[in-house]
Amino acid sequence: MIEFEVQGEPKPKGRPRMTRTGHTYTPKETRQAEVAVQLAWELSGGQKLNGPLVLECKFYVGTKRKKDTDNMLKLVQDALNKRAYEDDDQIVQLVAWKFYTTPEKARTVVRIYQKMETVIEHR
Repeated sequence: MIEFEVQGEPKPKGRPRMTRTGHTYTPKETRQAEVAVQLAWELSGGQKLNGPLVLECKFYVGTKRKKDTDNMLKLVQDALNKRAYEDDDQIVQLVAWKFYTTPEKARTVVRIYQKMETVIEHR
């Protein structure tokens, strides 16, 4: 299991932008937030996990600005792709919570661990 904390206001994944020439790019704020997640992961030991995984995120939001939980979760998933796991298709279970707090206590707590049992649904 890997657990780490990213200090600061949780950020949602920004939509890709397009230049006048038709090239797409990731907004600067999104890139910076992804780097913060990657650095926190590296400080936790930076171990890559294999097999089916569970990703849990607790977002402690210090502002009253509207932020979608799924977009904050997407930023974490994308930031850890090729680092904490080879591909985010290894994630078989996502758990996310959003809490409101004061600005100085804003943070994201991430836990990633291997799924011990796989449930196969038959129809």
